[in-house]
Amino acid sequence: MAVIALDFDGVMHKYSKGWQKGQIYDPPVESLKEALVFLAARYRVVVYTARTASDLKLIWNWLYEHGLHRYVSEVTFIKPKAKLYVDDRAYRFTGSWTEEKLEEIERLMEEA
Repeated sequence: MAVIALDFDGVMHKYSKGWQKGQIYDPPVESLKEALVFLAARYRVVVYTARTASDLKLIWNWLYEHGLHRYVSEVTFIKPKAKLYVDDRAYRFTGSWTEEKLEEIERLMEEA
């Protein structure tokens, strides 16, 4: 079964206040449960995070608290091998480092 990898903060957890000493303070992003039902029926759903290994239990607890755990196969802090990554802070690389791409990356970095 193909793997789809979902970033935790900003894709699943609203993360409205940014990093707050590791706290998971927000509810799920709108329609997350419906999306997970759809995705889990078709793919192996892996949640990945830039948090530390010690935060994985916190993420599992949050998933259980919101009834989402049954749709997730794994939670990891190591980027998993996946067919597709869903991340709120990603930039799609299309195979060449043109000046235009570097300018776009610079603009995105300034906006972040």
